[in-house]
Amino acid sequence: MAQLFRIRAHLMLADSGPDEVNWLFEMVEDALRVNPPIPNPAPPYVLADAGKLALLRLGASLTFAERGVVTLDMEYLRTNLAAIMLRTTKRHSATTRTNAFQTAARIHLLLGETFKAQEVLEKSLDAGELKRLNTSEMCGLIQGRITAKTEELEKALAYMREVRGLSVSTNDRYHARLAEYDIARLESRLFPTTAKNS
Repeated sequence: MAQLFRIRAHLMLADSGPDEVNWLFEMVEDALRVNPPIPNPAPPYVLADAGKLALLRLGASLTFAERGVVTLDMEYLRTNLAAIMLRTTKRHSATTRTNAFQTAARIHLLLGETFKAQEVLEKSLDAGELKRLNTSEMCGLIQGRITAKTEELEKALAYMREVRGLSVSTNDRYHARLAEYDIARLESRLFPTTAKNS
């Protein structure tokens, strides 16, 4: 589990790439194969397992694709979308459903499906776990990215600046930083493009 936390820390760095986490994923896979975790450990113990590993690997892939570091093929995205939607049913906790809907919205955005991204993001708001730490900030970030694809540039910028402000006010520096990167990308569209000198 410590290695999974290490991977999460890497993913929070703006300039981290796949090479910095792939070997850690492989290390955890090898450890789980040699020494499978005890099912349902007593609190407060948290153990790594295949499910946590798969979710974090998917999250890393989406993060790198959103940064433009990797390109994910449609089959990979649709396969994982189907798997993640299984976690949105009522038999799962509100936290699990909220996270799953947010992840599904991110996948729909990468597929270019902004309407479906909006639809599942709204379902994440209805899942009842917005009080969990940083959930509102993540919803705002995804909504800002949807707005950037569906509305005028000025409206998208205004929305993303509000997301940054919310994140700063709740001391969520990670999502504030992500919002700042998105703002920078949006602001770059304000400048005319010029042909590079040959």
